[in-house]
Amino acid sequence: MRDYWQRKPLLIRQALGFAQAPIDWPTVQALAARDEVQARLITHWGGQWQLEQGPFERLPAARRKRWTLLVQGVDLYVEPIYQLLQKFRFAADARLDDVMVSIASDGGGVGPHWDSYDVFLLQAQGQRRWRIGPTKYPEKPPALVAGLPLKIMASPTFTDEYVLDAGDMLYLPPGWAHEGVAIGACTTLSIGFRTPTREELLQAWFADQADRLADQGERYFDLRERQTLTPGQIPNRLAQTLAEWIRSAEPSTAQIQDFVGRFLTEPKPQIWFKPPIKLLKPNSFIKTVSRTGVQLDRQTRMLYRNQRFFINGETCECPPGAWLTELVNERKLSGVKLKEAVQNVKVADALYQWWMRGWINNESAVRKA
Repeated sequence: MRDYWQRKPLLIRQALGFAQAPIDWPTVQALAARDEVQARLITHWGGQWQLEQGPFERLPAARRKRWTLLVQGVDLYVEPIYQLLQKFRFAADARLDDVMVSIASDGGGVGPHWDSYDVFLLQAQGQRRWRIGPTKYPEKPPALVAGLPLKIMASPTFTDEYVLDAGDMLYLPPGWAHEGVAIGACTTLSIGFRTPTREELLQAWFADQADRLADQGERYFDLRERQTLTPGQIPNRLAQTLAEWIRSAEPSTAQIQDFVGRFLTEPKPQIWFKPPIKLLKPNSFIKTVSRTGVQLDRQTRMLYRNQRFFINGETCECPPGAWLTELVNERKLSGVKLKEAVQNVKVADALYQWWMRGWINNESAVRKA
């Protein structure tokens, strides 16, 4: 974090030793066939780049060269990949995004490009050759080739070249040009970090404010206005009133902090939480988790700032406490610590509602249902 983070690349040989790859091709291909999973197929045949969006019932044969399958958010569906992502929590969860898995045939790649976020490129199986080089991002984002379905750099300049074997990892800061080409069939994991733009943040903020103000219902009245001889002119009182409404809409610090927490924990559009298959009544649920504990669902995003907690785009209404801080940081909580916390009725109710919505889970509770 001190020497490399958002400063310069770092190659780490055998960063993570794999006895075997944490995911195999059939698993990746099966995910690419699911409607809720974002998958892309990129080919470079006959000198032409092509991009197809999933889901995919069939994929090219492994022996055919120069194709790549990219599957986003694999950590949400595959436990070993989810556990791998936990090793990258040296940065705040508010910045950590997901793991994209790329499987590629010999010569497969996505062309020279640059990303606007930090990324760790971890080789899981086979070999991939990477060429990298600096750019003038963000002051001057590199130009792209026009008319292509992919964001491919027009004139990349590479200064270094590496061949990564299984277990090797390459870190790249935002804006660094890079091109990876598979040497034989290979699997690469891309651990990416969230970087909302100012535009994205403000669009979400104004939409949120519009929803918040929708029920206030204040409306302009002009009972005292007289007949006008200049109907095209905006009346002074109307203009002044509307301007005052705009000036008075300045948000409080608490409103801003609340929005930021909800914005940073908002699940992606394709995320769907699954409620428990077998339900428990509230008292039975509390008794069970007081013995076994709970853990956050893989898809759950939960953050806090000071004494305000946020989960999946909502503000936590339950009382804060050390138990809640531990749940966020460890993503699980033992039954011993939970047993004391649920003595508070609001805590017990919040946990039960989260469980019913699929935000937290407990396999033992499901088996005992």
